[in-house]
This record gives sequence, C-alpha cells and structure tokens, in this order.
Amino acid sequence: MTQRNLSILLFVLFVTDAFVVGALVSVTASPAIGIPVALGVVVFPFLLMRVIAFAMGRIGTLARLSRAFPLRDGAFPADGSARIASISLGTKSMRINNGVVLAADDECLHIKLAIPTVANGAGASIPWEQVEHVLREKRTAELRLFDGAKLWVPWRYAEKEWALREAITAG
Repeated sequence: MTQRNLSILLFVLFVTDAFVVGALVSVTASPAIGIPVALGVVVFPFLLMRVIAFAMGRIGTLARLSRAFPLRDGAFPADGSARIASISLGTKSMRINNGVVLAADDECLHIKLAIPTVANGAGASIPWEQVEHVLREKRTAELRLFDGAKLWVPWRYAEKEWALREAITAG
C-alpha cells in the first residue's frame, strides 16, 4: 500500500461511516440528531489520529531519531507513491504496523509517519554511517545505531547496505 492509497482508503471509510451512522441514527431517532452524530463519527477518528501522530512525533524512539537526524527534503516521492511498511523501534515488540513510510538510498534510511493527517509527519533520515551494525533476520534487518537505538525494518530496505558491508569485510 502506498501513502496515497492509504489517504484514499481512510477518506472512503470515513465518508461511508458517516453515511451509515447518519442514516441509522436518522431512521431510529431523528434527522436532527443523525446529522451531528454522523459528523462526530467522521471528525473524532480524524482528530484522534492527529493526537496519536503528534504524541508519536514528540516522545519515544522515533522522536529521538527525528531530533538527531532530521528528515531530508526530497527523501520521498512527492506524488505519494512511497510504500508503507511496518517497523519496530526500540524493542522488537514495539511495532508500528503499516504506519510508516520507508525509503533507502546510498546515503540514508528515511523514515516518516504515514498518517496522512500530519503534514510531513515525524520523520528521520538516518545516515548509514550512523548505523553500527546490520543484522539479517528472516524477513527483517536489525539496525543498531552508534547512539544505542535499535530498529527493525523490512529486509529490502537494508539489503544493499548489508551487501556492501559484507563485501568490505570479505575484501
């Protein structure tokens, strides 16, 4: 799923939810109650996502990474075609499932929140030079930074860096 697809999916879910709830409340109670309730059903999750994204951007490992390694301009395509992925930050059990957008290039691993309600979201561009160790697991890579932070990302984002480090070690 891409970030653009996520935005479209959330929009469709919210609008459908508003119509269904509004119609049910209007039929069972009255239209005067149904319309405000339907609007509340749409607005409340939207506001809740903003509060959660704000908290994630201010506390925890992602916030620390954002402060240490600010997100670089142009790290992600502007058309929203970047892929959404799941990662773990700090400990392997603390996952952000399908909640971040990842990209990797020769210089950095780029991470940002995928929640479309947050302009640019919390994000970080972690230089590969700051990654002390890349450990391959089944479908993930454990990245250990020099400052002690750990994160687990899908293997495809760390594969090129791992191969480069293996070639340097072998040669």
